[in-house]
Amino acid sequence: MYKTLTPFNMLFCSIFLFMFFGNVKAQDANSESQVDFISLDGKKTGQNIQLYWEVENQVGISAFEIQHSMDSRNFETLEIFEGDGTFEPSRSFYFLHRYAHEGTNYYRVKAIGLDDFSLMGNILPMKIAKEDVLDIVPNPASSELRVFYREHLGSIDEVVILNTIGRPISYPRFEDRGSHVWVNVDNLDNGMYFIRLHDNTGECIYITRKFLKSGGY
Repeated sequence: MYKTLTPFNMLFCSIFLFMFFGNVKAQDANSESQVDFISLDGKKTGQNIQLYWEVENQVGISAFEIQHSMDSRNFETLEIFEGDGTFEPSRSFYFLHRYAHEGTNYYRVKAIGLDDFSLMGNILPMKIAKEDVLDIVPNPASSELRVFYREHLGSIDEVVILNTIGRPISYPRFEDRGSHVWVNVDNLDNGMYFIRLHDNTGECIYITRKFLKSGGY
């Protein structure tokens, strides 16, 4: 399902701007599809990243995908936006990536032609520093851990465990104790994970640094 554009919603916190310019022309020799990527920009707001890109001179473009990776090689699609077919004027797109992970997040835009050929723009790196995220004790953890958060927007009503590419794999038992959340991770296989907290306001932006599950069997 293609998503219609929504106005840019500025978040109220300190903002860092990263910008990639260059008017990159993407064209495949075996296809008539082409597009000029004018820019791909990102603004870091807490643990969220606001993405913005601009294109022009679309020829046979059916859709644009905004994609994300944690290693700059394996990308997953975050959202799909409808293209304009053949359209010369420039057009801007916006997407808010909530709960970006600690470390370097990589983004790129994939243009899809009406003939199913794919055209790629440049990769944009966006870094979430350790001080932007939450604290986990202990780390590594064997059976349980505590997630300490700096600001309490509401009671925590969901905890999600994600694998290293950001895919939810578990919704563990937990207990919200005010300044921190106790989480049971006993059923996880040993390895590296992310953890995400959702509060009851629906506006939670908490995302922790990586944690290691080790032992417990």
